[in-house]
Amino acid sequence: NSYYIGVGFGNDPLPLDLPCSEKSDRWCSLTNARSLVGRAQFELAQADSLEDFEGAMYRISVDENQYKVPGGFYLFMCSFDGIMVAHGVLPDEAFGQPLSEIFVALELGTKEEGEAVHETFRSAVSGEHPVAWVKYQWRDLLEEEVHTKVAFLVKAQFGEEMFYVGAGFRFVTDKILAGPLGETCSDQYNLPCSFRTAHQLSSHSLVHAVTSPRDEIFQAISRDPKFRHGNFYVFIYSFSGYCMAHGGDESFVGLTLPQVFDQVGIPLNGTQLHLQFRNAAAQGGGWVKYDWISLVNLKRFQKISYIFQITIDGEDYYGGIGFSNLRHPLKKYSEKGVKQNGDPIPCSRLLGHKCSEVNARAILGQALAELTLSSSEASAVEAVKTTKTPIESIFEEISAQNK
Repeated sequence: NSYYIGVGFGNDPLPLDLPCSEKSDRWCSLTNARSLVGRAQFELAQADSLEDFEGAMYRISVDENQYKVPGGFYLFMCSFDGIMVAHGVLPDEAFGQPLSEIFVALELGTKEEGEAVHETFRSAVSGEHPVAWVKYQWRDLLEEEVHTKVAFLVKAQFGEEMFYVGAGFRFVTDKILAGPLGETCSDQYNLPCSFRTAHQLSSHSLVHAVTSPRDEIFQAISRDPKFRHGNFYVFIYSFSGYCMAHGGDESFVGLTLPQVFDQVGIPLNGTQLHLQFRNAAAQGGGWVKYDWISLVNLKRFQKISYIFQITIDGEDYYGGIGFSNLRHPLKKYSEKGVKQNGDPIPCSRLLGHKCSEVNARAILGQALAELTLSSSEASAVEAVKTTKTPIESIFEEISAQNK
């Protein structure tokens, strides 16, 4: 008997994540690169003739609605021989030329640098896995310093000829927000900068993980200051429970969470927290709140971590960056001295004093924590089980707290 087997999927492109810029490796950068490459891959795969295939390559170069994303994202496409066949921003005279010669002609770098970039791209998708994330060295002008970029690549084929198609962005975190009055963001409070810092370190870590050898991944996250900001750090555990990397204390590597808790004297259920983190990662990642205990005074309080999943060589891990879910202390009085009668000047939203900025950021951070934790995809299932406060009630509670 003869059979046919098929697997279907939707013909809608991955939704773009805007606003976003290719100048940093935010989560939106990964999404937009994947979306663009997926659109091109689908159109190229549908080509029944050389004319159709060449038409698709032309549209990849010129169709700004379909193949360009605000913020500097675009596609490039070369043959395995190194010939440029499509590009979203290069001039027409670049098409049909070897990438190495384009580097020299447009003063992007040396011939050797162009050959190295091509070989990095070609080799990444020429094996048994025709999809890859890669790091590569780039500069926009010859006199500029080289910087690291990341590209999402797929292999395309027409007849016997092979090509790679990709879209890239810079391997660098976006600008980290400062705390109140320009101070370094603190992991002791749920300030707006705390959420931003955790989010940015998590995407930077994931990009590093999908573009680096296994041992390099864990060592860098434990030791490289690029994966830290102030007291914020990244941790990675295997789904089976073992710490693989820890930017706060590398001695935790190789231990389970229960063993870590025993080592530092935290009287909490490490197994339960591991399962909470693992489940959040398996559901797509998101913000997770959990109990914690101060080692200074043994008081119990809540922490928040952004949890995300990493798959390396077929094995699943979760990564996270956490901070305290405590509102930054409010300032009751202004720093501008006292009234004529000697009483301190109350801090007011009507005055542009430093205390006003501190209080505004503190209140905004508390509101952000309430709203984020109520809407996180990772906590949606748990929210249904515990019948959490509806979003309307959260708005009312925030209003009452901050009058």
